[in-house]
Amino acid sequence: MILDERIIRARKIEVLGELATGMAHGFNNLLMSIQGNVSLMMMDVDRSHPFYELLTAIEKSIFEGAKQASRILGFARNSEEVYQHFNLNILIDEISDVFGTISKKAIIDKDFGKKISSIKGNRAQLSLVLIQVFKRAAEAMPSGGIIGIETREVSYKNLEGKYYSPASGNYLRMKITNNGSGYDVNSLDLSAEKPHSQKLSSVQEDGHEWSTAFGIIKGHLGYMGVESDDGKDAFLCIYLPISNEKERQMSIPDEKSSYKNGTMNILLVDDDKTVLEIGGRVLKKLNYCVYNAKDGTEAVETLKQENGSIDMVILDMIIPGTKCETTFTRLKEINPEVKVILSSGYDMNEEAQQMMALGCNGFIQKPFRIKEISQKIDEVMSLN
Repeated sequence: MILDERIIRARKIEVLGELATGMAHGFNNLLMSIQGNVSLMMMDVDRSHPFYELLTAIEKSIFEGAKQASRILGFARNSEEVYQHFNLNILIDEISDVFGTISKKAIIDKDFGKKISSIKGNRAQLSLVLIQVFKRAAEAMPSGGIIGIETREVSYKNLEGKYYSPASGNYLRMKITNNGSGYDVNSLDLSAEKPHSQKLSSVQEDGHEWSTAFGIIKGHLGYMGVESDDGKDAFLCIYLPISNEKERQMSIPDEKSSYKNGTMNILLVDDDKTVLEIGGRVLKKLNYCVYNAKDGTEAVETLKQENGSIDMVILDMIIPGTKCETTFTRLKEINPEVKVILSSGYDMNEEAQQMMALGCNGFIQKPFRIKEISQKIDEVMSLN
């Protein structure tokens, strides 16, 4: 009976994930329409005009909305998201804000280390871990209370003797506390001289299910366990290996800065009519001749009919009918010289990387600004 309930629950989560993916995809296309119109207006409005400041504010809101949509897509398809280098403190900030909308009684008190290096991980999966950790801490405080989360960079030597067998190197440690029932200190080995700790199993004696979080941390080559400094107050610790690479920073380009006009023929492929319309207007503003196709079949037929006159294809990765990979292959068979830029509401995930490995020339994330698409086209056309 319990197994049946878990299967039903898993199916519900799967359906919700599919629904969230569709909604986030549609939301991204809506943002693309708004962004395109704002970009066109900003090109024709002088900086000194009072509307320019308002348009800049709208653009910043679009930028934040796109980040939220990307986060939803990541949650819905976390297994497909690429491992990236990022600052875990920023992710904790984001998830604590999200959790604050779910649990009004628990307050999250953050104590971030001043010098925290990046980690390499799957943002969506680690977001699920944080949500589960916060949820468990909140359940221990039915009347409300404070969830403490502290981040510090530590050496692998700090993990030795704590039921871990750490690889050498530095780790980012998350220490989670709550002022409720806390964690089970009675299960710790208090007789040993070494630091009191317990390796967290997939299911604890208190019956709480930790398998998801435990598996994710293990998959990140990290460690998760209950510890105590004095044998009285226990807390949860998560260790993740430090990465030497820095997080790629996103910024809002200035639509008034210089951009290049072109004279090429570009085929824009997207299943959303609004994206085709606004995308076409943006490209025409840059003096490109634009052809539209709503799916892969129409894109292939258009390329055939134009008999080599199309120089570039901007191909949406999620189109009905023919798969993106199949469409790309057929386009290249017709014209091996045509340049192809992938367009997606997702960040550069595994599917996009596979397409790039097949020979796609570039990638751009929606919603894109006129400055971004101008630069990307120029970058791709400069390739040999």
